[in-house]
Amino acid sequence: MKHLRPLIVSVSLATVLTVLFVLATRVSALFYTEVEIKNNVLKTGSVALTVTPNERLFTAEALLPGQVVQNTLEVKNSGLSPLRLTLSAKKSAGYTNLYDQLRLVVKDQDGHVFYEGLLKELATVSLGAAPVTPQQSVTFLVSLELPAEADNSIDNLSTTITFIVGATQAS
Repeated sequence: MKHLRPLIVSVSLATVLTVLFVLATRVSALFYTEVEIKNNVLKTGSVALTVTPNERLFTAEALLPGQVVQNTLEVKNSGLSPLRLTLSAKKSAGYTNLYDQLRLVVKDQDGHVFYEGLLKELATVSLGAAPVTPQQSVTFLVSLELPAEADNSIDNLSTTITFIVGATQAS
């Protein structure tokens, strides 16, 4: 019987604890419910541009010192996010000494100048402080000039320029 005594004490203690637990949970029971919030769909925005013209912003067959060629550049935000626009350029072929003498002017329709200077010194220039909203178009007047002081060292040369219109989402 001595060896059963610890077993009886353990069973009795377990029974008392169980009864206390049942009483405690009944006395402090709280009501509970859940509601599911379904169909949470997240879609990312997109950064997309449509540029007109998308090829050959400029073509000049016989540009002479002092002459200017110009064209309009229309940029449309064809994505889903507001965008900030930039412009840069690089020489993609031809003679560097001609490229280095060209002067570039970029302005909006209201005459606000974003860049005026040598094409070779154009880094990346911001095309406005306000974001371009989705589906909004903005138009720029872009001019290239062969300065009047250009000399015979660039006679009968050509250069090919690539303009890069960049877009970054506006926060």
